Amino acid sequence: MQFAAFDGHLCNIGLTHGIILSNGDVADAVGPNNTGAYGTVASESPVSDPDLEQLIAPQVSRDAAVIEFDLVPYGDTLIMWSVFASEEYPEANPVVSDVMGVFLSGPGISGPFTNDAVNIAVFVVDTGLVSVMTTTINDESNPDLYVPNGNGTTAPQDEDPYFVQYDGFSIPLRFSSVVEPGVSYHMKIAIADAADKIYDSSVFLAGGSLTTGSFALGSNAPSDARQDVRFEYYPDAALIQVAGVAKSDHADVVLMDVAGRIVKKQRMVHGASALSTQGLARGPYLLVVQSGPARSAFRFVVDR
Repeated sequence: MQFAAFDGHLCNIGLTHGIILSNGDVADAVGPNNTGAYGTVASESPVSDPDLEQLIAPQVSRDAAVIEFDLVPYGDTLIMWSVFASEEYPEANPVVSDVMGVFLSGPGISGPFTNDAVNIAVFVVDTGLVSVMTTTINDESNPDLYVPNGNGTTAPQDEDPYFVQYDGFSIPLRFSSVVEPGVSYHMKIAIADAADKIYDSSVFLAGGSLTTGSFALGSNAPSDARQDVRFEYYPDAALIQVAGVAKSDHADVVLMDVAGRIVKKQRMVHGASALSTQGLARGPYLLVVQSGPARSAFRFVVDR
């Protein structure tokens, strides 16, 4: 079986409960970690996924497991938490890219994946956004996101069932995207082997973590935090103007896209700022004005 509910109260995965999705057998997740290269071939046929293959090219995907559903967010920010775990650690992580993806499609989203989806299963590094896979989170690459769990013969992991079978896993990762409240979106969550069909990987989806944030602000309305902040968007001039912050305040203006990526950031000068929207892709954006602990947010749509 490639998916099931899990109870994490008595193990070290870092989540209390939720759904596990695996490119092998989910039963193989149960500890202790007493085998260094544990795995189950989920299917004799390849079972590939084209979106995951975009992420790991030129490697091919095998044993893909996919769940898909529609959702209607009631806030401006969609949030979920998960843990990515693998038996590819530590031996194969430099070359084998077992991979997961969370592909979101719907109004205002334009990406390179099926249905114009974007992959929100990403994390931020100095060079930009990186997708979650065994070659990007391990004991050498982004080790601050990685939890080593023995190698199958390491005590106490090889004897205590508190430790899951996987040789390593990520810390709980937060994925998010800016969305339009009250309209339907489609989400696809997928995981697959890369190149071969051995050494399982799984994604643990935190129960109750798929929620929306608090930016339900309406079209061009400021939040309650700073009613003095004024926002004006001039589509014909491709210009955003922000004013109303005291000249003595140190305030930043941050513009984010549907994937939660920072598109532009600049310091306000004398309590005002002007940002060009020239060259931005069509779709919804979130503009945040941060002045000390006060925070104001505005949602607008680039439609030309």
